[in-house]
Amino acid sequence: MLLSLAPSEIRFMQNSISAKFRTGQSVNRTIGDIEKGRISVEDLPMIRVVRKYGNYYAFDNRRLYVYTVLEHRGLLDTVEVEQAPSRMFKKKYFTTTNNGASIKVKDGRTLPHSRAADSDSVDE
Repeated sequence: MLLSLAPSEIRFMQNSISAKFRTGQSVNRTIGDIEKGRISVEDLPMIRVVRKYGNYYAFDNRRLYVYTVLEHRGLLDTVEVEQAPSRMFKKKYFTTTNNGASIKVKDGRTLPHSRAADSDSVDE
């Protein structure tokens, strides 16, 4: 099922991401390339989300980070996402320590992107 969501409506499933995509491109450079019009959001593959604990969580945390930074900067309102079946959720990959409110870029600079302070706990 396809949905149109604000990046801030989607939570991070992990607590950190690599500074680079599998292609070797830096996530922060990707943000700059979108800002400068070299590429568009539509050039990136669609992210997949799962509905769990009453929230949407991303399987594709690096792309969600890009989208949340762009939203934080006022350059993006919504993104189209694919909702995956809840059976695809695997607890072992759920490493967020702040209920998906923000994420840290490992070996790189983490840009402002987090949702408003969120004190919601994850109820199983």
